Amino acid sequence: QEYTYAIDFMVTTLNPDDSRRAMYGPNLIDEDDDEEISPAGAIAGLIARWGNDATKGIWQNMAGTEAILYGFNGTAKKYSTAQAGKMNEVNINVIKQVAGVGIYVNGSRTLTRTQAKRYRYIGQRLNTSDIMRKIEKNTQFATHQHIDDLLKMKVKMVCTNICDKRFRDGGLAGSSSGEAYTITHDADTDALAEEGIFLTKV
Repeated sequence: QEYTYAIDFMVTTLNPDDSRRAMYGPNLIDEDDDEEISPAGAIAGLIARWGNDATKGIWQNMAGTEAILYGFNGTAKKYSTAQAGKMNEVNINVIKQVAGVGIYVNGSRTLTRTQAKRYRYIGQRLNTSDIMRKIEKNTQFATHQHIDDLLKMKVKMVCTNICDKRFRDGGLAGSSSGEAYTITHDADTDALAEEGIFLTKV
């Protein structure tokens, strides 16, 4: 059966261990011409839509009956609950079609197995990547600047503001900001300062 082939292919051929990739299936049937197409574009659209929804956040896993894929007549294949469960076990995110609900994504796993278990789910990976991008963008002012305590304080303040907002939005777990994240200057900073480098750990 096709689902067993998909499992064998994932385990024996691909054997992935990468938190920045994910696999979805089956293919979708386009509503305009009934052609079978990859779900990649639809998943990208779902991630963008989810990330721009004020009631959600990219740290929330994009799965379940709210993760609807629009513009399709159906899925190319249908799997039983047991089959879908076996596919989920090897990190294949199954797309389901349910009458009265629609076509939706029923999993949000990355392809990591041992590399970084804290990134087993797409929301976790996207959350970290988004925070890193924001910090990088907002600390450009520190490039080519003289390293002193004032510069370190400014960088730490930027990191704190970004992480604190994400915590208040619900994207970082913890009963307090101090429990949700820490920001420190690396112990090696003084030695690296002579080379024009200092490290901030978030």
